[in-house]
Order: sequence, then structure tokens, then C-alpha cells
Amino acid sequence: MQYANCKRAYTDSNKLQGNDDIVVATNSLDELHHFTTTLDSHFKLKDLGPLHFFLGLEIARCNKGISVSQRSFTLQLLQEADCLAIKPVSTPMETNIKLNNETGKLLTNPIQYRSLIATRILQYLKNTPGQGLFFHAPTPEPIHLQAFADADWAACIDTRRSISGYCIFLPLSKS
Repeated sequence: MQYANCKRAYTDSNKLQGNDDIVVATNSLDELHHFTTTLDSHFKLKDLGPLHFFLGLEIARCNKGISVSQRSFTLQLLQEADCLAIKPVSTPMETNIKLNNETGKLLTNPIQYRSLIATRILQYLKNTPGQGLFFHAPTPEPIHLQAFADADWAACIDTRRSISGYCIFLPLSKS
């Protein structure tokens, strides 16, 4: 992946207006060169080299593939919220809780509710700052997805509606 800064010129004036950052990804260096040369012939293009950061995403490459995360952004968010020392939790919401309209303490101030939710999310982010996506480099082995689904008939205490969910897993690399 390459990172480029493209200055765009508008035809109605001779001034350069605005910067557009683009990411170009390809497996072929020849195609990359042809594309950037063509783009450079129409726009003033500056190649910023291999991609490391883009729009809050942190990109890291190795022989096994490419990792994409928001680690830096997450740590900055925790610092700005003064939550670097907050106790981490493993899930963004408490598990095994049956919520309904009849029990529990009613919060009259929505700001109080939002604050509780925000705190829980920040605690989860504290536990998982570098979590992201890993795109494996092509391998000769086929990829086998695993998918699981579950449904709980009439599980909502208030509406008696069913609750269902699913989860799809990509396999881990064997190497």
C-alpha cells in the first residue's frame, strides 16, 4: 500500500484548492507505477511512501500480512478522557443481564445514563487498545469460515420478542 497526497486544481481558477489524500493498494508494483504515473500526469502528486497511518488507522505490515488498528487513536481518546488508569473490562457490556422496563433504578437524567455507557466503553477500550483486523497474505491453503447462530425464543421480558445473533470466524494462521 502506498500513501499519496494529491493536490487538485480546479479549471475555473488557476489556484490549487484543497488536498486529497488517497491510498493505493495493489499486489503489482508495475500496476502501482502505471497508476501513479497516470495520476501524476493529471494532478500534482506527491508519493508519501508506504502507508503507516491514515484517517486514524494504524497500518503495520509483515511477511504474514497487514494489521489495521486504531491503537494510537484509542490511547489518545483514553488520555483526553483522563481514563488511562481506568479499570479495564473484557466486554463492552455486562454479560448475562436480563433488562426490562419493570426492574432497576430509573435514571431521570439522560446525561447520567450516557456517562455510564461511555465509562463502560472506555473501560473496554482500555482492555483492547491494539485490537484490529489482520489481513493474511495469500496462502496456498483455502480459507474455511466458521459460523455460529443462536436464537432465544421470546427472550425479551418486555415484548416477548425473540432475540437472535450470529458470529462468523476467520481461521487463525497455522504459522
